[in-house]
Amino acid sequence: MVKRLRITSTLVLSIVLVILTNGLAQAAPQRVIIDTDPGVDDAMAILLALNSPELKVEALTVVPGNVEAAQGLENALKLVSLAGRCDVLVAGGAQHR
Repeated sequence: MVKRLRITSTLVLSIVLVILTNGLAQAAPQRVIIDTDPGVDDAMAILLALNSPELKVEALTVVPGNVEAAQGLENALKLVSLAGRCDVLVAGGAQHR
């Protein structure tokens, strides 16, 4: 089963806590789809998730929020490239709030 995550500041802290407390004890990574508006605040959480052994990020879906939809899509594409995870699907979602 793939879970959808909405990136928030609380999620950033949660991802860090999962990494620190679980280590590599989990047998299989949790499959997730991240639904986000990747401005500056979400970028760190996305990078942590993309590099976490506890998560298998299947896709990023991008919606407007802190940035317009087009800028968010560009940011998401740059983030997966920066993380060396060009295997992750990136798709534009709703274009308006």
